[in-house]
Amino acid sequence: MLDPDAPIRPGTSLGGIAIGARVDEVLANAEALRVIELPADEEGGDGVTIHSFGAIRTWSVRGIVEQVGAFEGYRGRTPEGIGLDSTIAEIQACYGEAQPLGGEGMIQLPGLPGIGIETTEWSTGDRPDPAARTIQIFVHAFDD
Repeated sequence: MLDPDAPIRPGTSLGGIAIGARVDEVLANAEALRVIELPADEEGGDGVTIHSFGAIRTWSVRGIVEQVGAFEGYRGRTPEGIGLDSTIAEIQACYGEAQPLGGEGMIQLPGLPGIGIETTEWSTGDRPDPAARTIQIFVHAFDD
């Protein structure tokens, strides 16, 4: 399990951790360096637990992994070769137009569901900067 060289599979897995995995199974194979508990929201939604394993982090609800993130030191790539330090231009050449997601520095790829990407600062305002480089990648279940 926990492998910083494992392929990035949008909507499915990252770091050898599958979306939908049980947190207790992940913790049976690796010790978390840090655990953050985010309380339930005011609308009654569930709280979120973040486990940090260095270059890999998980976000879970009720003991089930809902998102896995790649951070500095992660070496795995998508089947098309995209990973940390890839530019938005390289990402768009593989997957099509990138769209801003919640503000500057975050993009989503309509042609590739199940992944979110954070980049370095954009010099293009609110439009994704082709020269910006990937600094974090998040894999989550495909949106319905």
